[in-house]
Amino acid sequence: MEVATIADYQESVQADLRYLAQIDEWDHIKPFQIVGTLNSGQPRDNLVFETHRSVIHNARLTDPSFFSLATTGFEWVKHHTDEDMDTKNSIDRYIEAVTEFVSRRLKAQMVKTYQYQVRIQTSVPLLHC
Repeated sequence: MEVATIADYQESVQADLRYLAQIDEWDHIKPFQIVGTLNSGQPRDNLVFETHRSVIHNARLTDPSFFSLATTGFEWVKHHTDEDMDTKNSIDRYIEAVTEFVSRRLKAQMVKTYQYQVRIQTSVPLLHC
């Protein structure tokens, strides 16, 4: 398998992205989307989107110290694991360790992992906490 290097990445690309539209209704009723069972006659959502052409910059080409939760809303952090990700127990231990790491780092009272994905080529799960 061929491994991409930083030189293989573009600096930026343009794409059409969908954003929530600014509509007057949301001054009184906030945007919502219900996942799961609905009551009879209840709408699943009231979302209205609009498309905007946007420039997406490649963060891999930016000094990681540029990013912080306070200024950009996310940050790069390193977290080492000895888990092999080959079993459910191994993945569960990793999720627990990452949850604890995020909790300590953010001084959070509660962290919930609601999704993960194990990437086969790197065997490192993507976690959303």
